[in-house]
Amino acid sequence: MKKIATVVPLLVVLLTATTIPAGAVPVRAEEQVAPPAACTALVTKLSDTVKKVIAPLTAVPPDTTKVAAPLGDVLGVLTEMQNTKCLPTPPVSVPAPPVAVPAVPGDELARGPEQCLSAAMNLFSIVFGLLAKVVPGAGVPDVTKLLAEVTGLLKALTDTLSACGLPTPPGGLPAAPGLPSLPAPGLPAPGLPVPAPGLPLPAVA
Repeated sequence: MKKIATVVPLLVVLLTATTIPAGAVPVRAEEQVAPPAACTALVTKLSDTVKKVIAPLTAVPPDTTKVAAPLGDVLGVLTEMQNTKCLPTPPVSVPAPPVAVPAVPGDELARGPEQCLSAAMNLFSIVFGLLAKVVPGAGVPDVTKLLAEVTGLLKALTDTLSACGLPTPPGGLPAAPGLPSLPAPGLPAPGLPVPAPGLPLPAVA
């Protein structure tokens, strides 16, 4: 719970920060500053931590009580990435008015500070949304809906790495989770002993 408590002030900052409008000053792809070398290790750490979020949701049976702690760790890694300039921090002042930039043939604005900030804030928002559903006292969450939101988290993470020019971790990001496989009718759940012939199956708690 201490980990979760430390990220609550960050939520307040993210919700009250001024977002940059789409018409703000664009920055061309070649103007984007290369991320620090430490970002590669942090991206790998973030990917490994997201795997710990997925694991209890795809276990048989799923255990939603073990999701809050790794989600808090995800927020901790994201904050560390902001502190090391791998990810941008939200602006605290009103952005400058839009400035017209002459179009250059073949010049793409697919990446830049604005796109990176937007993707990163979306990623934070999704993680906070997930965390709000699994913290103690939030009630019993729907595993199917949580898995769908984790899939959205993975997409947001992919978009953030692309928009911010960050590398993909070795082996790639975790795959989108699916519903855990249930045992076939007449078979015990994984981890339960197989009964002797003629004996009833053991009850599943």
